[in-house]
Amino acid sequence: MKVLIINNIYYPYRIGGAEVSVQVLAEGLKKQGYQVLVIALGNVKFEQDTPKDVSFITYPYMEKLWPVVENRNIISRLAFQYVGDFIKIHASTNIRRIIHSFMPDVVHTNNLAGIGSCVWSIVSNLKVPIVHTLRDYYHLCIKQTMYNPNKSCNCSRQCKMCLITTVVRRIRSSHVNVVVGNSEHILQSHLREGYFKNARTDVVSGGLPDSFRLSNRVPTKSVNRVGYLGQIVKTKGVNDFINLAYINNSIEFLIGGDNTSLYASKLQDNNLLHNLKWMGRVDPKEFLDSIDILIVPSKWHEPLPRVIYEAYSRGVLVVATKNGGNPSVMDELPKAYRYLYESNNFELMTSTFQKAVSFVESNDFKPNILIDHSILFSESNIIDKYCRIYEGVKNFSPKSK
Repeated sequence: MKVLIINNIYYPYRIGGAEVSVQVLAEGLKKQGYQVLVIALGNVKFEQDTPKDVSFITYPYMEKLWPVVENRNIISRLAFQYVGDFIKIHASTNIRRIIHSFMPDVVHTNNLAGIGSCVWSIVSNLKVPIVHTLRDYYHLCIKQTMYNPNKSCNCSRQCKMCLITTVVRRIRSSHVNVVVGNSEHILQSHLREGYFKNARTDVVSGGLPDSFRLSNRVPTKSVNRVGYLGQIVKTKGVNDFINLAYINNSIEFLIGGDNTSLYASKLQDNNLLHNLKWMGRVDPKEFLDSIDILIVPSKWHEPLPRVIYEAYSRGVLVVATKNGGNPSVMDELPKAYRYLYESNNFELMTSTFQKAVSFVESNDFKPNILIDHSILFSESNIIDKYCRIYEGVKNFSPKSK
């Protein structure tokens, strides 16, 4: 079977977990004998840097719209949001050429910011089945976060502005044959707003390479190191992590992630703590193996943070907010291993953290329970689920309109 995967960013570029999950999917399908072609935003240098084990084609973009460029102005941000919704002549030519050449059995779209919802119309007109995986809020929110620091959207309903400005995306979503949420939370957030009316639905969570998972971890006797791993941005709640370090000065707090942005620099300058270390970009496995507890203090409703099940795969307990897809990663864990708190309640964050510390230091804590739980999010499980979806969509019979 031939699968054409479309995502706005692909290796070696990376912003968050979505890019990793798409790469794991593409390479996993290739191992299973599928013919895989990936389309992503890029240029000549980008294409040369891309691994050759998965075929890759760059999708044209304007340099100033490139999503990994920091501090884009408001005009370029708006252009990045809407160029693919309203400018489709050039896109149509390219996508049609690629599909006629590759002749895929299914097109699997993922994050489309910068590429645009016009892709769905083009592919549908060519009579190729479409599977779409929801990994962000691009189709619902002009900021892609469903979060306002002054008045949280709470992912319950779209605000009036987003309702109006994303109407084209809602209409075009009717072309999708199967819509997959990487968590039940993000899937329902879209269905509530009337998206994907003609699509079958599914939830496929994870995409963790089997090689990432430890076979065993020895329990710790005491909590000496606590970590944060991810983007250093306001919506991730890094400031709450730092505040936790202030009141737990006998424990070392490590921040792993690109710390070169203006926001990260300000945080570093304003928080010179002896027990707070900024590690910069790190190897995830090495970082997780060096800590006793991971904190995921998300302010926004993350669809499905990879870092939670990555931590579990290394036997590390996680303390996280109840936002977005966070709780779903813990659903099937024993109650003693689930540590969640309301994101706007620092007092509750502190007490939840203290309970987690006590549990990790007790004889009851068994890291291998977390490692076994992470198998649910393994690459092999996820690839099997998508293979079934692809096979099913070949003879797809759409829902009644």
